[in-house]
Amino acid sequence: MKTHLLALTAFFFLLTGTSCQKKPAASFSTDKEVYTVRESVRMTNSSDNASYYTWIVKGPGGEEIRGSKESFSFELSQAGTYEITLCVYSKNGKEVSKFSKTIESRTAVSSYVFYTNSLDNTLKNVSIYIDNQYVGMLNTNCYSTPSCGTPNTLAVEIPDGLHDLRFTFGPIGHNKIYYNVAFSNNGTTCRPYLISS
Repeated sequence: MKTHLLALTAFFFLLTGTSCQKKPAASFSTDKEVYTVRESVRMTNSSDNASYYTWIVKGPGGEEIRGSKESFSFELSQAGTYEITLCVYSKNGKEVSKFSKTIESRTAVSSYVFYTNSLDNTLKNVSIYIDNQYVGMLNTNCYSTPSCGTPNTLAVEIPDGLHDLRFTFGPIGHNKIYYNVAFSNNGTTCRPYLISS
C-alpha cells in the first residue's frame, strides 16, 4: 500500500511539475529596420518563460552567425538582407518557440562638398566625374571652406569605399585623374573636398 501511495504521490508531483511549467514565447526587437555596413545590431530580447536561447543570423552571402546567450549583438559585414531567428526553450527543453524578422544593411553614403579656390582662376568650369559618371560642374571659386549650400560649390553623395575621380577643366579640357580615392565619412554630411590645380 505504501508503495502505491509513494508512486501515486511521485506521479502527482511529476504531473503538476510539468503542467505548471509555462510554454516559452520567443520575441525580440531591433532598434531600427535599416542599418549600414559595419554597424552593430543589438537585439532587445522580450521573450517570456524562456530558460535557453539560440540566435541564428543568416547573412546575404549565406553565412551564419550564432549565439546562445539571452542578449545578442553582431556586426553587419556586407550590404543586403539579414534574417534573424530566436529560438527559446523551456527549462526542461521540451517546449520551444521561434520568432524571426529581417533587417536591411546598406552601404554607407556620405555627402561631400566639392570646391575650388584657385587664385589665378586656372580652375574654372571644372567638370567632376566619379567612377566615370558625370556628377556636376564648378564655374567659379569659393575662397573659404564651405558647408552644404555654400554658393559656388557642388554637394555630392558618395557611397563609402574606393572611387576613381576625374576633373576636367580649362579651355582645352585638362584632366586630373585620381584612382582608388578612399571616401569614408561614416554618413557625415557636407565634408569639404578641395580641387586644386
